Amino acid sequence: MTIKTTLVLATTFIGFLSLANADSVKVLTTADVAGQTVATEKEIGFTPTTDTITVKVAGKTCTMGSSTLGSAPQGCNYIVNVDVNGVSATLKEDSTIAVCSKIPATCN
Repeated sequence: MTIKTTLVLATTFIGFLSLANADSVKVLTTADVAGQTVATEKEIGFTPTTDTITVKVAGKTCTMGSSTLGSAPQGCNYIVNVDVNGVSATLKEDSTIAVCSKIPATCN
């Protein structure tokens, strides 16, 4: 095996690894602290192992499609917004990839 072939194979393998860890969920929380609005944000990236991503927050369970459903070069990326009262969660899909939409994003 030549050095050129080895480099091509290594680059291809690294490319596949980066695609596999492309899904993410960002949680945005808004709170009222002494009359001041405080927003916090946390994002986690991961390699999905099932067809759905599940997030439990504010008494709700949010379910959305993952990149295991097919090719998603940019991954399936979501934003979960939690309101100031912490009693409702709304969901925004942060991706335009059709494979991520195969399972509609919902919070119940």
